[in-house]
Amino acid sequence: NTSLTCISSMDIITKATVVQMIERVVLKVHNVVVSLGKTLHPPVSAYTGRIAKDSILMMPRVPRNTSKTHDQEPLRETSSDASPGMAEILKELWAFRTETSGNFEILRKEISDLKTEIADVKERMDIAEQRLSENEDNERNTTRVMIHMLQVQNQLKEKCEDLESRSRRNNLRIYSVPEKIEGNNMIKFVMNLFVEQLELDAELQIECAHRAPASRPLEQSERPRSIVVQFRSYVTKQTVLKAAWTKRNIQVSGSRIFFDEDFTPAVYKERGKYKEVRKTLRERKIKHHILFPAKLKIFLEDGKVKVFDNPVAAAHGLRDFGIKMKSPAEEPNLETILRAAGWHTVSSRKMTPTTEMIDAVKSLLQSKEPDNDH
Repeated sequence: NTSLTCISSMDIITKATVVQMIERVVLKVHNVVVSLGKTLHPPVSAYTGRIAKDSILMMPRVPRNTSKTHDQEPLRETSSDASPGMAEILKELWAFRTETSGNFEILRKEISDLKTEIADVKERMDIAEQRLSENEDNERNTTRVMIHMLQVQNQLKEKCEDLESRSRRNNLRIYSVPEKIEGNNMIKFVMNLFVEQLELDAELQIECAHRAPASRPLEQSERPRSIVVQFRSYVTKQTVLKAAWTKRNIQVSGSRIFFDEDFTPAVYKERGKYKEVRKTLRERKIKHHILFPAKLKIFLEDGKVKVFDNPVAAAHGLRDFGIKMKSPAEEPNLETILRAAGWHTVSSRKMTPTTEMIDAVKSLLQSKEPDNDH
């Protein structure tokens, strides 16, 4: 409201208005003097720079008379008539001066109040910017800590994955063995399976054997749980696994069973992404193999071998061979997200839109502030 009042006062008392009022007063003075018989040049307009046409039209014609007596007589006759006009002019000039002085005082007061308010707003904005700067610093420090924690978490995750994989080195899994066929003694069942089907030595040093810790299938059509077998020696496990892969077609109660490594859940998840493409490769009779941990190895017709390091690379690389593979969704990198969302300090001096606005208002007030001499 104060700003609007200040602008309204400045609109009322403009330079053009003041000059026009002064011109009217000067014109009246000129006409009075002319009526007294004085010869003056027509007044010149200070606002337009041209001779005031109204003064020329209003100038009475004074007859030329070289007689000194005749020149003084009209002066005496009109002096009494000019006194009321001069008094009116002086009165109007005084009223104009009083009004202008009062308006300028009001304008000065409003500008002073506005400057006080702007100073208060600037102080509050400085405090707000300081607090915002502190929050930015805290946020940057928090982001650094979180990034460090994510890095440590990834390192620990990799170490845990490595430790779990090493703990499973002596294990193997047997798939598609019908449920309940093992009876009450799983170790004895597995031992007989190795001896009868794989023709191995009975002394295999099996520590334990059990079904995978998953819910038991309710129907016969459901896939049976796998069997986990743990050996005391990694060499023994590799011997059994190699014998199973060599024989390939192994049957138990009419069902073909499969042998494989005991991988961690993370490795199984990555390998599961090749399920559809492996089906396509088998249909096209393209020899392939899954390497540890989740690499796809395919054998081309010209004898060359192509290896894809991960499912994403395989999805892009198999297109060159006319094989479509759905590209798996990549997990978001939290560290990259944190770095992108953090604050970035462009310069040591923070220039906000509010600071620019305050500087612009200050410049405007300085240009509009009236001179103290008025």
